[in-house]
Amino acid sequence: MDKPPILGVVQREGFVRLIPIADAAARTVLRHLFKNSKPDEIEALYTDDYPSYNFLDGFTPHETVNHSMGEYARGKVHINTVEAEFSVFRPWNATFRGYSKEEIRLYIAQYNHLRKTRQMKKGRKNISNAPPKSQSMTGKQTLPHE
Repeated sequence: MDKPPILGVVQREGFVRLIPIADAAARTVLRHLFKNSKPDEIEALYTDDYPSYNFLDGFTPHETVNHSMGEYARGKVHINTVEAEFSVFRPWNATFRGYSKEEIRLYIAQYNHLRKTRQMKKGRKNISNAPPKSQSMTGKQTLPHE
């Protein structure tokens, strides 16, 4: 099965974000990983031993766990949080059948939004789902009534 790669970013006790990427090459991972943060702002970065992550050693404090050697955690170093996020995403994503891999970004955006707003109270969640005042429900700009 041809599955597009998805980069998972989880801040400990913070935000969760899944990012669809074109390929798993180091350059692509680097571009998406540091899109919203600078390397010197990152306290530590933990990954598995996938070869595309080797380049991170020169950018930020980086430690890995080696699953192929049976290592899943070493003190604070683990990726269980992001793996748990994928265990929630996979069944959620399985309910949508037949969409093309070019559209996966839309499904992931919906998933990210649902996960970001899951702790909000119902009224607040409804407000966050509403379009901005300057847009109609179709997304088109509307003029204020005079």
